[in-house]
Amino acid sequence: MKIFRCLIALVGVFAFATAASVAPPAYAQSDTNARAEYEVRSIANWAREVTAVNTRGVALLQSMESINGAMERFGNGQLNERGLRREINAWRTQFNAEIARLRTDFAALPPPPRLSLLASLQPGLEAVMRRSEQGIDQIETFGTDMVNLFEGVATGDIDSGDAMHQSAMRMLRELLQFENGSLAIMRAMSPPDHPNQSIAGSRTALNDALIVFFDAYLTSMRADRVILSDAQRQTFRDGAVVMRQNNAEGRTVTGRVQADMDLAPHVVSPAMRQATTRMLNSLQETFTTLDRAAALLDNTAALPDGGNVETLDSVLSEVMVIADQLEVQNTERVTVLSGPAAPPL
Repeated sequence: MKIFRCLIALVGVFAFATAASVAPPAYAQSDTNARAEYEVRSIANWAREVTAVNTRGVALLQSMESINGAMERFGNGQLNERGLRREINAWRTQFNAEIARLRTDFAALPPPPRLSLLASLQPGLEAVMRRSEQGIDQIETFGTDMVNLFEGVATGDIDSGDAMHQSAMRMLRELLQFENGSLAIMRAMSPPDHPNQSIAGSRTALNDALIVFFDAYLTSMRADRVILSDAQRQTFRDGAVVMRQNNAEGRTVTGRVQADMDLAPHVVSPAMRQATTRMLNSLQETFTTLDRAAALLDNTAALPDGGNVETLDSVLSEVMVIADQLEVQNTERVTVLSGPAAPPL
């Protein structure tokens, strides 16, 4: 189903990569400056490894798509109860094996770097690790619940179409809300005037609106016509307003950070200066992308009821494009600051 591919693109990195989007503090002393750069790169390198494990966890949920295919075949008589149970059991066995590997790989992750100059970030890094482990627990619980749901289809207690709607919304809602929790950690880690505050505010508003949109999308698909309530439309409009406010604030703050850095060109090393400039440019690109998402919410709110359901497919396709852009930008902010760290002082 197209909606699942959209989900994986949207929350594939769980927003943990943004932990590396912390600009190095401006210190005049060369030894302190070197230590600050060391800690920034250490955070980026660590965040890249944690993000890789979290991305695998999200991708594991995509395996549910194979069961959806089996339920569709069961619903139209191409697969009997025994065949459906066989596919459910095969999926459960593979799912459990992947969860076990995920836990093993998570346990092998390095602990968060120990910080001194950036010690205020230490609680946030610890929270990211706890959040990552909770994510694995959440995915495992989801898999168990989905097996119970699918077995209800096999016994005839649950309609296959209802089951697919329930499973899709459960996954979408939990993952987007989980990402909102990760964004809250990102805000807690960042100073009040940091661009991350604005990114987190904008993306949280987008995620809340998308939860409502996906529910409307699935309902409309089953009815074969656009169905949007007044409350849903207002959610989209309100989300767009919040996003634009955060995006405008974020651009202002990002420009101020760049201006401050331009006034003190020798405070950081040339390599770190170049990396930070690229990161700030990426932040500006992200606010532009989020403005595009805000416009999409407004356009969706204006869709007429009873219209062709393919118009919602077009909205979903645009969501996927936006998600891909956000992921590329987020990844760039990790990689640009990672790499060989300076020797610790």
